[in-house]
Amino acid sequence: MIKNLNTSWLLKRASLDKTELSYLANKDTFNGIRLGFMTRAYYQREKMIRGSDIYYAYVFQSWNNAVGNPQSSYPTWLLFSPDTPVNENPHILKEISAKLTSIKTTEVVDKTEKELKKIIVEPLSDASCFLLPPSYSLGHYVFLSIIDCPGSRVSSFQLGLNLILANLSVSKEVRYLPERYWPDEFKQAYQQGLLSR
Repeated sequence: MIKNLNTSWLLKRASLDKTELSYLANKDTFNGIRLGFMTRAYYQREKMIRGSDIYYAYVFQSWNNAVGNPQSSYPTWLLFSPDTPVNENPHILKEISAKLTSIKTTEVVDKTEKELKKIIVEPLSDASCFLLPPSYSLGHYVFLSIIDCPGSRVSSFQLGLNLILANLSVSKEVRYLPERYWPDEFKQAYQQGLLSR
C-alpha cells in the first residue's frame, strides 16, 4: 500500500495549491501560524512537504495535561524509518517500540542510551529525529520523533500505526498526513481500530 500511496502522492504534491500547502503545513489557522514560528523547521515546512514521501509511523506514547479540551495540542512519540523493508513490514516498528519502552525501567550507563531514556521518560522532551542505537532498533535504521498530535487533521486520533510526511534531506521535522489524503483501505482499518496498539 505504501508504494502505491507514494506514487499517487508524487503527483498530488506537484499540484498542491497555496491553500492545500497551508493546510498541510498547519498554517491555515491563527494557532497553527504562531506555533513554532521561531524555528528553522517552521520556515522549511512548505519545501519539506513539496519534496516529501509518505511513511508508516508507529505512535507508541502521548502526553496530555489539558483539562476539558481534547482538541488542545499535545506531544506524541513515534517511530519511523525511511528504509523500504520497514515500510513493507511496519510491524517491525511495533516490535521496536516494545523494546524501547523497556528502557523506562532499565538502568543505563551509555551516553546515547541515557539521552534516549530522557527523551522517552520526560513528558516535555523534544526530539526531531533521534536515530535509535542498533541495540534498540533491532538492527534497522529507525528514528524517534516527538511531534504534536494532528488535532482536527485526523478524527479520532489513536496510538498505533499512522501515516507521516517526511523529507530528511530538507528538514528533521515530520508531519502527520491529514486524514483527507489517506487511501480508503487505510482509513477504514484505522476507524475500525485495527491499526491501534
